[in-house]
Formats: sequence, C-alpha cells, structure tokens
Amino acid sequence: MSFTFLPSEMLDDIQVLARGANDFLAHGTIRSLENLASNLRYAVENATSKGTSNFRWKTDGATPIVTSPSRNWKGTTNDFSPIYAEITIDYDCTFLSDCARVRVNEGCTVVCLKEQADPDTDKKEFHFDAGAGGWANQAGHPPLHCQFSGFVKDIPRLPSVIVHPVDVITFVILELHQSRWREHTQKMEVKNKLRRFPERQRTRLRKVATGWATALIDGSDHGLVILQRRAPHPYQL
Repeated sequence: MSFTFLPSEMLDDIQVLARGANDFLAHGTIRSLENLASNLRYAVENATSKGTSNFRWKTDGATPIVTSPSRNWKGTTNDFSPIYAEITIDYDCTFLSDCARVRVNEGCTVVCLKEQADPDTDKKEFHFDAGAGGWANQAGHPPLHCQFSGFVKDIPRLPSVIVHPVDVITFVILELHQSRWREHTQKMEVKNKLRRFPERQRTRLRKVATGWATALIDGSDHGLVILQRRAPHPYQL
C-alpha cells in the first residue's frame, strides 16, 4: 500500500510552505499552491457530503509549482548557471470516512529541472512514486521510490524515504538553494511561519525510515529484494 494523510495537516503544510518559502518560489506559484489546497478541500468536502470517496488530486496542468532560479545548487558559491524546478503532483486518492484520512492509492510528484537560459528544454526529470509495491507480473517496484527519466526511464527505482508532496517540494528547494535555504530556516521569523511543519516532516521521514528498517530486520530474503516487496499497510504520514 501507499500512504495516508490527514487533510487538515496537508492543507496546513501547504499553507505554511507558501508563507515560509515564498522567497524561494517563482512569482505566481503561491496561487498554484492555493489551487492545490482548494482542490483537496473540495474533494474532501464532496467525499463527506456526497459520498464520492474516490478522487484525483493534482496540480493544475498549466500552473506547476515553480521554484525561483538558483546559482547556489552546488552549495559552495553562486557562480553557476541559474536553474529552477517545475513540480507537478498527480495522485489517485480515496477518502477513508472511518478515520477521516486520505489514502493515496498511487501517483507521483514529478520534478523537472530547467536552465533559466533555456526554459523550453528539460535538463533532468525525476519523480517520487507512491504505490502498492511488489512485482506481480511486472518489474519489481519498491512501494515508495524515486525514478529518473532518460534513455531508459523505467530503471533504476531507488527506495526513498521522501514521498509526501510537500517534503518533495522542500527537498527540491534545499537541493537548488543549498546554504541559502539552510540559513533561511534558522531565522526566528521563518520558524514562526513554518510552525509545526519541521516537526511533522521529521515524523514522516522517521516513519518511512522505520518501515524500511523493520522490513529488513524481520525479513529473511535478500535485502534489496525485501525493499521491492508490497508494503503490508499504508504509512500514516
């Protein structure tokens, strides 16, 4: 299985990211995040009032989440060509009325890296997949993994502790802006804006890492084969 989340926490994380990371997002991206939050809120309201429990949650096609360009992506100087990222989210979801959580059945968060000087060409594309995992009549898929596009884009599938969409966005910001983002998050003003987001992120990463570790401790097969097995239950993130 994939993972579940509380709609209220997801909406709060999107909101605080928009406030706390505004300097690292391109103009207009706040509206993209607001639309993403509205889409989730509307789907959950429909699920509770009309019983439409299955829904698709995604970014609007024409308005991806875009980071601001960065020269700091190697982390040491600001002397490199500015690059930025476009991020899209697409999940098949079910609202679980018994626990008021949303289960992501399958889907991914896609990241396209682009040069500011050549915005029409993707320089690198990768995505964070969430799904059931396993290998029934198909290639083995870790339930949570990162995958890269290229000449052969089906492999490799690298098991990942990063899967939550807001964590993917902050991961991309950190990768692009390196020291600037680390220094930014230490400011008291920013800590007040981010509120409980850092704590919730630590909890999510710890839960997934513990899940991987438990599977390896309890399993008797080859370690890398174990990481491709179907997860016994969704992670509650």
